[in-house]
Amino acid sequence: MSDLIDGLGWLTTADNWWGTGGILNRLREHVWYSFLATGAAVLIGFPIGLVIGHTGRGRFIASNLAGIARAVPTIVVTLLFSWRPVSIWPVLGGLTLLAVPPVMLNTAAGIDSVDPEIRDAANGMGLTGWQSLWQVEVPNALPLILAGVRSAANQVIATATVAGFVGVGSL
Repeated sequence: MSDLIDGLGWLTTADNWWGTGGILNRLREHVWYSFLATGAAVLIGFPIGLVIGHTGRGRFIASNLAGIARAVPTIVVTLLFSWRPVSIWPVLGGLTLLAVPPVMLNTAAGIDSVDPEIRDAANGMGLTGWQSLWQVEVPNALPLILAGVRSAANQVIATATVAGFVGVGSL
């Protein structure tokens, strides 16, 4: 019961909410790190997923590497932090590595799930492969692509607390 009262006392103390070490500043840092890592993951994973989904090549290797990449971000952060201490770059690298697989795999799955008849109709209308990809396949795959971005963002937000453990600020 004493811990509960101490916790409520900590939450109601103004010094814990404001300033550089305050909750609001830490929340801002947490959201910023999450935004940067998710954005970088989209810039990396989306084009790779487009190539895999459109050509159908490399799916096996990409899915296996994605499984490995999901397990390593904390290890990567720890190793990079020992190499470059008190820097946000190892944390952002690890978070980006965590977020790339869902974006890449959902993009590839979305492009691959486009109905073959729709692709055939696009080819019949005279669209090139590039035009078919951007005007037909990507719009049809958008729900799965955005689900991958959402999943990546959820994983990054949940894992961004690693930044607080290594001393660069976060929740």
